[in-house]
Amino acid sequence: MLKHASLEQLYCDAVELRELYKLSAKAHAEKKPVPAPLISYMNVEYAVIDRVLYVLGANDPQDWIQGMRVLGSNSFMGGRVHSGFLDHYQNMHTSIVTEGLLGKIDRGVGHSLGGVTARLFCAQMGIPCNTFGRPTLWEKPANLSPEATEMRVYHRSDPAVRLWPAFKHLETAKLKLGPPWWVVLLECFTTMEFKFRKYHWMGTYVDHLEELWTGEKAK
Repeated sequence: MLKHASLEQLYCDAVELRELYKLSAKAHAEKKPVPAPLISYMNVEYAVIDRVLYVLGANDPQDWIQGMRVLGSNSFMGGRVHSGFLDHYQNMHTSIVTEGLLGKIDRGVGHSLGGVTARLFCAQMGIPCNTFGRPTLWEKPANLSPEATEMRVYHRSDPAVRLWPAFKHLETAKLKLGPPWWVVLLECFTTMEFKFRKYHWMGTYVDHLEELWTGEKAK
């Protein structure tokens, strides 16, 4: 049994994120606005379903480029966080207030850049969150309430989780998935294909969590 989140909850969160990604991808392919329950504001896409906040990763590569260009940090709740990520979070917070959703969220879930955004929101609101494949965020720990826990799920071979080595993760608990990076690197040389990026995909997180949850139920 995992601390702070069950495998069933993590799997269900991952599946919900994957389905929201599908909605988003279809809308972008058809050049249409994202459909409900998704909300889009300033390149942040999120949904609130049954009082749970789901935040997607960046659709626009410019968001990652901006994050990589900004190397400084800003103060946040007594700590310090990556400046580019804080800007991204503040955009979503503005939208949540505008949509009248503040105070109507009990838990957060996010993937990639959305994991960072969800973590910052939940830290500020004092509620728990589950994140998948989020990069490093904290330069200095913040003063968080005991309820603002984070279960960070990541693949050992997900390159995004180590992009900013000067910053730290500082999660409450974590779950590692998939093979170590050196096994994937050997596979890359063997197949002449870049295999690392698939370990950042939401679908890969769903597959590996399903395997773990199925195994736990069979015990």
